[in-house]
Amino acid sequence: MTEWMQELILLAEAEFHARRIIATLATVDSQGNPRARTVIVRWFDEPHDTIWMATDSRSMKIAHLLAKPEAELVFWALQERQQFRVYGRMEIVEKGSARQDIWEALNDASRALFFGPPPGEPRRAEDVFPPTISVDVPPPETFILLGLKPTEVESLELNEFPHRRRRWREAGGWKVELLNP
Repeated sequence: MTEWMQELILLAEAEFHARRIIATLATVDSQGNPRARTVIVRWFDEPHDTIWMATDSRSMKIAHLLAKPEAELVFWALQERQQFRVYGRMEIVEKGSARQDIWEALNDASRALFFGPPPGEPRRAEDVFPPTISVDVPPPETFILLGLKPTEVESLELNEFPHRRRRWREAGGWKVELLNP
């Protein structure tokens, strides 16, 4: 496991405990405008240095990533006073055992969201939102995984003076360098 992944996992455990791990995912739309949204991180794949999220294939972030697969994920740990920014290429996964495992780990209400109307569309009177979907129902085609494969990671720790800022780059084997805050 890389140094940065180990630190990020420890930070997430310290900040979020047993709660969902929240981060901000930034992409670029077709006009080149930045778009950011809050996501739930579902799994840190340590051996492959990949961070996994689940999403609806009908969401706009998928169109953004199909056009430009680079993205940045930002973790802010308020209690720990530390930020992690993870930049890299996003992989879109529509099949496989990891997809099934994450589907089964969702709660019934989260699974139900993938059976509702398309996200971001105007709400219509005839739209139906199922309140729950049981774990034994297979995932719909709209349920996909996003795996961020980092090429650059930065950490900014605000507990010291001066603040401690580091950057790891994948090129040449994840070497760390200290940066000015």
